[in-house]
Amino acid sequence: MRVNFIGVVIFVLALACTAQRAAHSNLLVTPEWLAQHLNDHNLIILEVDDAMDSTRGHAHDKTTGHIPGAQYIAMSDVSAPRDPEHKVPALEFPADDLLVKDLERFGISNDSRVVIYANEGSFSNGTRIFFALDYVGLGDRVSVLDGGIAKWIATGHANGDLAAKEPIPGHIIPHFNRDDKVDADWLNAHLKDPKLSLYDTRSLERYTGEQIKPYPRGGHIPGAIYLDLGKFFNDDQTFKSADELRVLFRTAGYKDGNTIVPYCFVGQNATVPYLAARILGYKVRLYDGSWDEWSRRPELPVVTGDKP
Repeated sequence: MRVNFIGVVIFVLALACTAQRAAHSNLLVTPEWLAQHLNDHNLIILEVDDAMDSTRGHAHDKTTGHIPGAQYIAMSDVSAPRDPEHKVPALEFPADDLLVKDLERFGISNDSRVVIYANEGSFSNGTRIFFALDYVGLGDRVSVLDGGIAKWIATGHANGDLAAKEPIPGHIIPHFNRDDKVDADWLNAHLKDPKLSLYDTRSLERYTGEQIKPYPRGGHIPGAIYLDLGKFFNDDQTFKSADELRVLFRTAGYKDGNTIVPYCFVGQNATVPYLAARILGYKVRLYDGSWDEWSRRPELPVVTGDKP
């Protein structure tokens, strides 16, 4: 039987692309870049902060101001309803079709260019929204504003008002990257895989088990390496350079070809190393349930102390 050689090559290349995407320096943009593109017809700017609930459609006052024309987005806009019984992880995405509709409400389509920035909140607010857009297949058209609103102001750019009205809904044809995240059962089955680089981005006291509440158990997932989230940033809260990020991961035990899996409390802070790995083109998958889920399942192993 003859084999179509070209077809085989294409198939193998497709698998390689699925396993490890290309490095993308444009996943971060500077205030200067954004200022030059403010009037682009397909540009959508999303402002996010620490609030869980959306106030879109109302005045959302911030002492720091806004980037002109931005729309406010909250974690609740890309999350399933909160579950008081903890049967669903805190920031779990809604069903795929609902997530797409939620994003379309901001006018987002496949040809949109989206820039996300943090306002009076941590950088991980923006990277969590990036993760949602990356999951539906739009990640290569989405960037996070390096340094957030603080850097925008510090570099002399003028504040403005949020968008005066809601946009016409967009149309997204999704290409879900379901491998972007893993669940607890997958992770538990791969804990001894030498190709897994598992990182805990909570505080050191949480990692060692010195602090437990409000979670049922303290400590960390076996094999996880503590990774200080602050090391991803410069003093002005801009992201470290690609070279510095490579050194950071290698110092934390990363080896070429490994799959990086970060986790945190609820799947938000861990999106910072997720973005860093995407910038570098590393294989990366987020444990979305994170400690909020793992600690509540007594059958899953936990270790304490300061060694992985």
